[in-house]
Amino acid sequence: MDPMAMLEMGRRSGTSNQDVDEFIRKTDAIAKAMEQIKNGTFDPDNCDIPGYLTPEQEEREALAAKKREDERVQREQARKQKEKQEEHDHWWHRAKLRFATYDDDDDTNSTDPDKWANRIVEAYKARDANDYSMWDKWEPQDPVTLDEKARQDALVEKMKNDQFEQANPDFCTQFKHDLEKRQQSTRDKDRLAQKHKMQGNTYFKRRQYAPALASYMAALVEAPYCPLILTNIAQVHLRLNATDDALEFCNRALFVAPTHIKALSRKASILHGRGLWKDALNVVQLAMDVDKRANPDLVQQFVQIKAAYDDDVGREVLQRRMDGPNSVDNWHLHAMQHLLDQFDLGHHNPHESTERPFQRHASGDKMDGDTTGRPPNVATVDALRALLPLLQADKDCKLLFRTSGALTRVVARLVAPEDAEDDEVRAILQCLVAMVTDDAATQHHLYLLAPFRQWVVHSVADTSMNTTRNMSLLVQLVDECMAVNLWKSVVATSVPMLAGLLRQWQAQESAESATSIVLYASEMEAGRHALTTALIQPVLVQVLALLRRYPSSSSTVQLVSGLGVLLNLTNHVTFRHIVATERDVAHEVHMYCTGSATLVMDDTHNEYHDSHLAAYSDDDG
Repeated sequence: MDPMAMLEMGRRSGTSNQDVDEFIRKTDAIAKAMEQIKNGTFDPDNCDIPGYLTPEQEEREALAAKKREDERVQREQARKQKEKQEEHDHWWHRAKLRFATYDDDDDTNSTDPDKWANRIVEAYKARDANDYSMWDKWEPQDPVTLDEKARQDALVEKMKNDQFEQANPDFCTQFKHDLEKRQQSTRDKDRLAQKHKMQGNTYFKRRQYAPALASYMAALVEAPYCPLILTNIAQVHLRLNATDDALEFCNRALFVAPTHIKALSRKASILHGRGLWKDALNVVQLAMDVDKRANPDLVQQFVQIKAAYDDDVGREVLQRRMDGPNSVDNWHLHAMQHLLDQFDLGHHNPHESTERPFQRHASGDKMDGDTTGRPPNVATVDALRALLPLLQADKDCKLLFRTSGALTRVVARLVAPEDAEDDEVRAILQCLVAMVTDDAATQHHLYLLAPFRQWVVHSVADTSMNTTRNMSLLVQLVDECMAVNLWKSVVATSVPMLAGLLRQWQAQESAESATSIVLYASEMEAGRHALTTALIQPVLVQVLALLRRYPSSSSTVQLVSGLGVLLNLTNHVTFRHIVATERDVAHEVHMYCTGSATLVMDDTHNEYHDSHLAAYSDDDG
């Protein structure tokens, strides 16, 4: 035992002498400050109590801490960027070694595995066919000879392998063992990659994109060339608005699998978001060519991108015409632009509809040049009525109306939560009917406006929402849009909308259009299923009522459409069973169809006779 060690206070108390000295210094400083406070001589700026900071010192400490934090963040960002670049270079280096072939002629990489074989074939074809020395090397290419040659080659290869194994048993055993280990390692990596991928999917569904990205990147370490993992990473980057990284991983997936549909679709979405319409259209067109199932989401994306591209090209042509000298060829465009300027809708991006439509008018302000003090809805209706003849007469005016953003904003006004007045709704519907008539671009554009689709379905299903005249315009609008399969699918998959259309069969103004729409819907399996299950009773009631009314109160056009619906439904087993088992229905349908067919034939004969009589009377001879 060291007696001198017992004299050291630090060892005996567990507190070092330095700590004791620091404590004494603090107590002395505090005692001094208290004495100064009592005397009224205490100066906070010159206080030297350890741990006490003046405001200036606190500010300097805060600035220093902020500087240190900024430097730490910069170092962390630089580290992550370096790791990201290293991962990028490493992946592409290995991918090119594995998937690409190098072309010495043009110094380009190609992922086509058949390239070298094609070059050999072309070189062989270029030789002189009259070189008889080549005839001895000719090999027959008929299927029988090729099968026989393949069997012989396989037999020879098996004999060689057996001889090699007998001569080198130790080498073959070790080789098989190594092969099994490599295969087991590959299976383990695949299982681990699948595990990380499923974790990423779980995080993604919860919208936890940061941990989802980490899980997908961990899966990528185990399976670096899996297109599904690469496209999932691209999707996460899209949700994080990191479009550069999303495009990078789409390109990786397409380098590994050039026809991967999801990678093509997401790359097209990125290019579309950047306004590169032509590039996006080329990519999504390739995806459409590859997809044999006609995926509805891909079809909708194709329609959206193509519509944007066509509108962009068409608007450039219109703008050049409008920028030229005023003439008869462009006066209607200037008139259209003047009306749109009064509308305050003429200079907006057609792909942006966040601003409330008719905002100035809804707040009570007058339109430019309006000195009459008319109510806002009256001014709106007048402007729409002034636009209507131009929209009905010229496709260029339709294009200008659509690409100026006016179409999107008028539709937004139509589907606004607050109710618009009846005259305004009628004027908007009249303009929309004029826009969609013989114009597939507008039909597709309206389909892409999801709130408008929902409003149409709800309005047609609930006929009490609109007046008879407005309902007639709405049904006519839908009828014009049925040339687009996407609209046809909307109607065919909506039972409430089909029920509302069936009720319109007896309406005087909208009967023909409503019957025509149901006919279009019955051409799709979904429409036939709805009409023969949930709506079988309304269908039979309306068909029989239509047959009873003809020709007194229903037109030949409506009758033909109604019989077309009946014919399409006969392709469904359920409908045939109901008609066959319900005796009254079968009897009435047979009786009225026979009588109606005779009347239709008589009407057709009369029209044919009248037309020939008119032609004969106009003949000079």
